Amino acid sequence: SLALSQSETFPYLYNVGDYNIKVFQGVFSPKYFSGWQVFRMFMPNVAGKSVLDVGTGTGLAAIDFFLGGAKQVLAVDISEEAVANAQENIWLNQCSRIEVRKGDVFSSISNDERFDLIYWNFPFIQAPIHRPMSSSLEYAVFDPGSKLLEHFITDAPSFLKLGGKILLGWGHNADWATLRRICSQQRLECILLGEMTNAEMCFQLLQISKLE
Repeated sequence: SLALSQSETFPYLYNVGDYNIKVFQGVFSPKYFSGWQVFRMFMPNVAGKSVLDVGTGTGLAAIDFFLGGAKQVLAVDISEEAVANAQENIWLNQCSRIEVRKGDVFSSISNDERFDLIYWNFPFIQAPIHRPMSSSLEYAVFDPGSKLLEHFITDAPSFLKLGGKILLGWGHNADWATLRRICSQQRLECILLGEMTNAEMCFQLLQISKLE
């Protein structure tokens, strides 16, 4: 699917619901990977919330959060191509108040920044820790050794406001054992907000929050 997604003539426009999304070469494409279209069905109300969109890619989720009434949306991605792509789509969909930063997960977030919601359409396909990655795009799909999962779930709570939530785009065949272990160690509650199976797999949206 990754190889097929790069066989297009770039950039190209793709309609996702109410939005026209331009897709750049080397960026995770909603045309070939439909996780967000499933996850958004189970999203809590973001109106008036501050939202951090990790691994924003084309910026699709960030745009949807903003047009859904979020008072602040910050989108981050490690890929320069994705940052440029998100900025283009923010302009295309007239969402100029969304901020985009280049960074690896939380590396571009200040220690004093806090959010009501932190969302990531996570690269949840399991892979051996020493699996070679043939392109940067593979990091949008694979998490070798679940190291990224451990880093994200461990660090994310420190960037939440009181009562804030982590929203994790997930899949039934992901590394549940590691997720449960980290949540137990960090005293986090993990609940399933919704799931749907399509031609690709069973997608699940998880909500993770601090135990009282």
